[in-house]
Amino acid sequence: MKATLETPDQMLERLERMGVERVNSLLDGDHFDAKALGLVHGWIKRKAEQQNPTPPAPNFEEIAQEALKTARKAIREDRKTRAAVLKTQRLATIAIAVAGASVLISILTLFASAIR
Repeated sequence: MKATLETPDQMLERLERMGVERVNSLLDGDHFDAKALGLVHGWIKRKAEQQNPTPPAPNFEEIAQEALKTARKAIREDRKTRAAVLKTQRLATIAIAVAGASVLISILTLFASAIR
């Protein structure tokens, strides 16, 4: 009596009937032919992916556009902040000059009062 070889499709049907747990338990023994192990491992991997599908890959172009938009907004805000800092610095310089002039006038007034 001649043994018939199992086709890959027949083997996949048999694996489906046995189920993942049973196939995993049979992998430890010599149940599967060495040539069929690649098919069996591939089937197990596909079953695992079906149970735990991987999330879709992120849209990198969309992420890059959003990052560019955020960077441009940050640059605009930076320019506004720099302008405000320069204005505040000018006002502080004027205030120091006015305070210095006030101190000088006060000292001169004091000397003028002392001379009389």
